[in-house]
Order: sequence, then C-alpha cells, then structure tokens
Amino acid sequence: MSVDVDHRRPSPRLSEDSPSPRASAEPAPPPDLFPSLSTLDSGRENTLENLAQHAVELHDNAIDPVGDVNDIGLANFHHEDNSFFTATGEARFGMLEDEEKREVYAEYDGALESDAATAVANAVEASRGEYRRKRRREEDGVVGPVENGDPIDPIKMKKDSHKEVERRRRENINEGIMEIVSQVPGGSDPKVGKGILLKRASDYMSSLKAKCDQYNVDLSAKEREKQEYVTELDRTRAMLEKAEAGAAKWESAWRDAEDRVAQANFELEAAKKRIAELEREKEREREREREREREKDEEEENAEA
Repeated sequence: MSVDVDHRRPSPRLSEDSPSPRASAEPAPPPDLFPSLSTLDSGRENTLENLAQHAVELHDNAIDPVGDVNDIGLANFHHEDNSFFTATGEARFGMLEDEEKREVYAEYDGALESDAATAVANAVEASRGEYRRKRRREEDGVVGPVENGDPIDPIKMKKDSHKEVERRRRENINEGIMEIVSQVPGGSDPKVGKGILLKRASDYMSSLKAKCDQYNVDLSAKEREKQEYVTELDRTRAMLEKAEAGAAKWESAWRDAEDRVAQANFELEAAKKRIAELEREKEREREREREREREKDEEEENAEA
C-alpha cells in the first residue's frame, strides 16, 4: 500500500510594499528560541509516537478500515511545538538570519514530515492487516480448536505446523547426511562439518564414477580381446576339423594299404609254399629219375654179364 502525502508547504509571499525580513526590526530571541539537537530529536520522536498512536486509534474506531489518509489529518499535519523553529515559521516571523540556517531548518522540517508520513503509513498498514485477519476469521466463523478451555489461534497453529514441517525436513536432511557419512571414508570424524562431509561425498562419488568409467573402458578392451580370441579359436577349430578329416582319410588309406600288404604277404607266403612244394616235387622227380637210371644201369650190367 502506498500513501500519497503532500509534503510541500507553501512558502510565504512578501509583497513589494512589505518590508523584507532583514529590513524589519528583529526582536531579540528568547534564551530557548533555538533548542538543542537533543530537544529537537526528543520532540520529533514524541511527535511520531503520538501520530502513530492517533492513526491506530482512528483506524480501530472506523467501520471501514480502508479510509482516506486525509482523515487522520496528515496532509495538514504540522508539529505545533516545533513549528516556530521551522524555516516557514522563521520566515513568517522575520527571523531568517542566513542561508545556512535556512538549509538546516528546511532539511529538519522535511525529515520530520517524511518520518511522520512513514510512521503513519506503517501503522495504518499494520492495523489494516490485523483488521482484515480478524474480519476474515469472524466471517468464516473460525475460532480454532480449544485446549484447556482456551481457544487456540489458527495463526499460531499454522506457525506450529510450519515449525513441525521444518523440524521433520531438518530431521530428514540430517538422516540423509548420516547415511552419506556411513558410506564416505572418513565421514565418522565428529570434527567435520556438514559442508565438508557433502564435499567429501561429492569427491568420493566423483572418484567412484571415474573408477567405474575406467573399469568400463578396461572391460570394453577385454571384450574386444575376447572377441579376437574367439575368432582365432574358431579359425583354429576349423583348421583342426579339416586336419582331422584329412587324418581320417589318410588313416582309411593306411588301413587299406595295410590290408593290401597283408593280402600280398599272404599271397607271397602261399607262393613261397607253392614254390617250396614244387621244388620238393622236382627234387623227388629227380630222385626217381636217378633211381630209374640206376636201375637201368644195373639191368644193362646184368645183361652184359
């Protein structure tokens, strides 16, 4: 909410015929005409407090809290006790002495009005908020639960509920941090704060990720080597199967050769036996031939005798 307050004060207009403040006879100032800074500050603080209290009272007694700020009298508000010491008052009474004093009084007068407007605006805003909350609770008929015979303020309940939610949230965060502590090396050190623990956990996770990445790289290299070995093994197996097929063929041929050699040896042995029988038969035939010749010779000899 913004409050527009006119802080401008009309400056006095002096006619040409009226004597200037410096030309008029200046009466001697009373002893307390120029109060000290502490006196001005004290009056200023009292003014702000009275103005704020007055605004709150007006606001509480009003039926419609959203009223015009001019009802408080802020636009025409001037401090009665210190108005004599403002630049306007001195100009009115012809007491301006020099430019420096006018600047000091003008600055003090503007600061007083600005602080007064701010205090009234804050008081009105706070009173409006409280009035709206009270009006809303009355319209809704919400009084809140009763504890020990006294009604509980819903706003207090809301704050307590918010505190409970925040407490549970902090407990969950602490439990999560404790779980991280149990997994991070060196996390059981009681001197280590949560920030350092989270930093260590981040570093530990980064190192684990780096190790996992390196392991994946090594595993990929092993897989490539394994694939090469499998290809070489398949080629060797194909060559072995081919060699085994050739060996089986040569083995069959060898067996056939052995069978043929055995048959040849058998036939050779049979031939040898046949030859031996033939030689014995021939020897017997010769023996009979010699026997016949001997008998023939004997017959011839007998015949001659």
